[in-house]
Formats: sequence, C-alpha cells, structure tokens
Amino acid sequence: MKIISVVRNFEMYERLVKNNPFNQKAEFFCFDNRQENVGISARYNQFLNAYDFSEDDWFVFCHEDWEVKESLNDALEKLDKTRIYGVLGIRSFRLGQTVYEHLVGYIEESQKDGSELMTRGELISCPRKVDTFDCQCLIVHSSLVKKFNLRFDENLTFDLYGEDFSIAAKEKYGIKSYVIPLACQHYSRGTITQRFVDGIKYLNQKYASTRRIYANVVNPSLLVYDSRRYGVLKDIPYHKSVLNSFYSRKVTRSGKVQIKICKIPVASFKIKT
Repeated sequence: MKIISVVRNFEMYERLVKNNPFNQKAEFFCFDNRQENVGISARYNQFLNAYDFSEDDWFVFCHEDWEVKESLNDALEKLDKTRIYGVLGIRSFRLGQTVYEHLVGYIEESQKDGSELMTRGELISCPRKVDTFDCQCLIVHSSLVKKFNLRFDENLTFDLYGEDFSIAAKEKYGIKSYVIPLACQHYSRGTITQRFVDGIKYLNQKYASTRRIYANVVNPSLLVYDSRRYGVLKDIPYHKSVLNSFYSRKVTRSGKVQIKICKIPVASFKIKT
C-alpha cells in the first residue's frame, strides 16, 4: 500500500504515520507543505498524476494527525477494489421535508496533544455503505483510479475534497463508498470556517442536478442537494438518524459498549483488546 500525506508538522507525521508499527508494510509519499501551503487536493493530484499505474496497489490518503491502531495492510487485503473506503462516514435520506442522517464508523478523536479524548460513531464489524467520508482518511485502489481517471477537485483546497471525491465517483460512475472497521485516532476536533461554508456552496453549484442529498461528517446540517427539487437549504429541517431514536450503541469512558433501545440501557459488555 502507498500512504500519501500532506505535512506541516513532521514530528506528528513521523510519530503517528511514518513510524507507526501498524504501517510497516507501506511505502510513504510525503508532501512538505511548510514553505508553500498548497491545497491538499492539489498535492494528492500531484501524486496521482505522477504515479505509474502499471503497478497495482492501495492508495491511503491520510492526514498527518491520523493514527491507525491495528494493521492497515491486513484490513485492506479482503476489500473489494471497485469501491472507495474510509473510517468515518455518513448516510442521509429524506422523509417529507425532513432530512435524516446516520453516522457510520467508529473513531477516537482528540486535540493535537491527545487531550480531551472522545469517541465518535459506533463500532461496526464489516464494511458499511455511506454517502461521504471524513477527509482524515480515504482509501482507493489504483486500478479504480486508473479505470475512471479519478482526481480530487482542486477548487476545494483544505475542506470537503474527500466528500467531493465520493460524490463525484457516485454521481459520474456509480462507484460506491464504504466505511471499514478500523481502530484509529484523529488528533483533531475540526472547526467550521467560512472556507468550509463556501465549499458547501460550491458543491451545491457543482451538483445542482443531483437526485440525492449528501451530508458531511463535520457538520451534517450543511447539505449538498438539488435546491430546485427540494427547495432552499434553510427550509429543510435536519435531524439525526431516526434509527437513533430507537437504537444506539456507544463506548463508555470505562471501555464498555453500551446498547440502548428507546434510550433505555439493555446491554453492556467489555471491548476485547
């Protein structure tokens, strides 16, 4: 596998990515962004444009602050090479004038120094279908990139380029996206900036005729959809998945998985390590 990262903090990159024992079988491609802070999408395209596609391999595009905690190579061995993968994603659907979303996957999340550790999502045991991924990690096989000439949209410099990659693959070629079960930690809590909001506006223009509604992991209430079909964005209410009203599964601070039905705890068990 090839692990591709755009780096400004090399201490963090070398500790979490390059020297991570769970990445031992990888070949690393690193773009130094300290002097010239080029957009991540442009850097990723630099890698793709220069790659010799006579060699088949998995591409893992990940942030410098993303740490895998089990063998990534083993996780990739049995995956379908005709799909795109990530570690945390989201699905959305519409009932009447309400949009519902369901977060898929499970990660640990913290500040850069590891403080304020929390978990997001729920444990899964097999790949699960999603609409879009969080940009922290995106995995795609070289054969799929070669077949459809897949590229990242360089208009999206530091936000939403991963979401667009999934949307474009689905809208243009019918390529499906899946989240895989993988123990990992993202040393970032994320923020919503004007650049992020502008990116959503750009995606709505780009996919103005889409038949689907796409959410994103960072702020699901910012949607990509056909406004002519569904009306203006502010008129569409947003809610968490209707499924979560009846069933939920989360990991407690003590390391136990707690299952609730109708918000009532019905089971609890320790995670095996």
